[in-house]
Amino acid sequence: DSDEASAAESDSVDAGPGSAVPIPADLTAVVLLTLLTCAAVTVPGVRATPLRSVLVVPFVLLIPGYALVAALFPETGVRDAESGEETDESKRVVGSGLTYVERAALSFGVSIAVVPLIGLVLNVTPVGIQLLPVMLSVAGVTLAASALATHRRLQLPESDRFSVPYRQWGQSVVDVFSGHESHLDRTLTV
Repeated sequence: DSDEASAAESDSVDAGPGSAVPIPADLTAVVLLTLLTCAAVTVPGVRATPLRSVLVVPFVLLIPGYALVAALFPETGVRDAESGEETDESKRVVGSGLTYVERAALSFGVSIAVVPLIGLVLNVTPVGIQLLPVMLSVAGVTLAASALATHRRLQLPESDRFSVPYRQWGQSVVDVFSGHESHLDRTLTV
């Protein structure tokens, strides 16, 4: 139980001094990447570097969709009825949440659908399709969806909220390389 409590703590970021509202870590990363991308596109010294391309590709192809999917599906995915871990076995509790694979695929698909729609809307406005309006529009949709996703997750009981198990994944990587698994397991994992 203490592992679950520490994992839950690592999957959110404290909102600041004097605040008890935890902000989900994955949505915090979405907001930070969105702001970092906007800075990389607009700051003169950075916009001519490869960093701009590295940040813009996920900004267009993944991040808006992830934020929208998080807003639409704040619940955790399919879980084992006894342990609560995500599983593909026959004993499952099926909720309205998504598994990690479904969430990743939908994030990509929704981004591919939403970003062109933003471009179409901008095309009929007097502003037209230019770098700054497109970037600000995509960022605005992403930030609004992230805020809605955070609000919707915080309305759910903690056990039903989607969270990315960063610590669990990190510990798995450490276990692979620290000798807690057999040589065959390490070889197959790498």
